[in-house]
Amino acid sequence: MKQGKTEKAVFAKLSTQKVELGQHEVKLATDLSRAFSQLESVDKNLRNAEQVMDKAYVKYKATLKEAEDTVDRVDSIVSEVAMDARKLGVDESAVPNLKESIALGQKLLTIIRGMEKLYN
Repeated sequence: MKQGKTEKAVFAKLSTQKVELGQHEVKLATDLSRAFSQLESVDKNLRNAEQVMDKAYVKYKATLKEAEDTVDRVDSIVSEVAMDARKLGVDESAVPNLKESIALGQKLLTIIRGMEKLYN
């Protein structure tokens, strides 16, 4: 079967378009590969950040618990000293560090409660 001028022109045009499409496919595959690589990098960074945050949160919770336990323990001592001073008829202001201990204990409890609300 003999091809006419029109058929030859159509086939010639199709062959060049096919080459152009092939080049686009290669470019798209390269772009997709780069994009996927970027997503993998973001995924890795997020997982690393999550691990860091998990460790920091565990340390935060332990530190907060330790602080609260210490403040509670010291508050018991301060209360006992204040009560003993009253029993002995000694003015609390005459007991060294008593007033300061009470104020600092209250301040620390306020900070601890604020942190609990903020991060829990």
